[in-house]
Amino acid sequence: MFSAARRHAVFLGLLAVGIGLRVVVQLAYRPAIFYSDSFRYLAGATTPHPVEHGPAGYALFIRLLLPLDDLAVLPAANHALGLAAGALIYLLLVRRGAWRWVAALASAPVLLDGYQLQIEQMIMSETLFTTILVGALALLVWWDQPRPLATGTAGLLLGAAVWVRPAGLPLIAPALLYLLLAGTSWRRRVISAGTCVVMFAFPLAGYGAWQAQARGTLGASYTPGNVLYARVAPIARCAVLGLPYHARPLCPRKPQGDRPNENEYFWRGPEHRYIPPPGMSTEEVVNGFVLRVLARQPVAVIAAIGGDFVKFFAWERQTFGNDLPVGRWQFQLGYPVYRAEAALPGGNDSHYRSAVDESLARFLRAYQLGIGYTPGPLLLLAGTAGLLAAAGVGRARGTELRAACLAWTLAGVGVLLVTNLLVFSWRYQLPALALLPVAGGLGLTAMLRKNDDRHGSGDRRRRVVRVAAGGVRRGPGGTGEAGTLGR
Repeated sequence: MFSAARRHAVFLGLLAVGIGLRVVVQLAYRPAIFYSDSFRYLAGATTPHPVEHGPAGYALFIRLLLPLDDLAVLPAANHALGLAAGALIYLLLVRRGAWRWVAALASAPVLLDGYQLQIEQMIMSETLFTTILVGALALLVWWDQPRPLATGTAGLLLGAAVWVRPAGLPLIAPALLYLLLAGTSWRRRVISAGTCVVMFAFPLAGYGAWQAQARGTLGASYTPGNVLYARVAPIARCAVLGLPYHARPLCPRKPQGDRPNENEYFWRGPEHRYIPPPGMSTEEVVNGFVLRVLARQPVAVIAAIGGDFVKFFAWERQTFGNDLPVGRWQFQLGYPVYRAEAALPGGNDSHYRSAVDESLARFLRAYQLGIGYTPGPLLLLAGTAGLLAAAGVGRARGTELRAACLAWTLAGVGVLLVTNLLVFSWRYQLPALALLPVAGGLGLTAMLRKNDDRHGSGDRRRRVVRVAAGGVRRGPGGTGEAGTLGR
């Protein structure tokens, strides 16, 4: 036991610090930190209907914990999920042959990053979403070759992630790409991919049926047109769009430099007050406006999304331009209030008597703004290592880790791109804090370690054991002939 602890001392040390920090956070802000979305989740947990403006996965998670009758349980559950994600990252990388110190460093952002700690103390869905993604991708790449049960379970988890945040929808693509690259034969690859897709579809079909039963529609309460309108409205050049008369009210009148950010247009844009002409729906007109901007200003749209994408890799977390303030995701010395007028579910105000320990809050803020964040260039290096290994650089060319590196890297990049389709917010970037370090850990392992040194794979250990158990067999004439690995 003690020898095992010594072997994993670096990770255990990081885990202990992560636990200690979470205890401090829990004591500093009681019972939790409430953001504006927190009240929507809490209200959704007490109603049998899907929540407005988003999926209901996190509200259902809260519903499971409501019988405990203590709101402090909700951030505590988030903290447990964050620790579980960090531990799973470490176990996965060690299993796939990474140096233990590399695996420990890859788990550090989830365990120690101050922004991760702060979002866990909030009643918010990001931690659950991140942990589900880590679990799904870990199941896929846990073995050298995909396993049927693991493949199906991973698909189910990815579908469940969409219940929590719609940004999980495109992440089925990296999973399918991995399954199509990692199998031993095309037949097995296609079967694995098909299994994953079918299981992925189950939660989506279930949610669609629930929506249809509750609201008479299969869709969410917002559409892709609403989302993309918020993205294109700040950069739309009305003069070059050639808009029909009935669509002109959708184009902002303010000069581009004076317009609010995307979040403002999503919640309070003119399409919310727009009255369409007879025979047309608001959604139809909004979609037409969005398509015109995409067709006539493609470079501007790509530049806006790309500009938000690269912000994640800045050295410090800061507010860029008129983005949502980064201070929303930083520990405050006083108790932060974002929506004081919100109705409280259940009518039991005693659960919402908030308190802050200023001395602990001061320590947490100094930690977060000083050393307790992950510099963006390190995450960029991690993603680059994953891509290089996927391309076969160094010793990666002859390894089975290339597909895994590609899957984790694309998942991390995909989360950033999908969330930036709407608006840049440090909150939405946090899942990549868990995904990209794994890509980097797998990439370093694939590129730098010799095949014989990658002893973490369970599949490889079993092959070695079979060879050792076979020993030597008698060759013709009674000579000893070494056993060989089967193809």
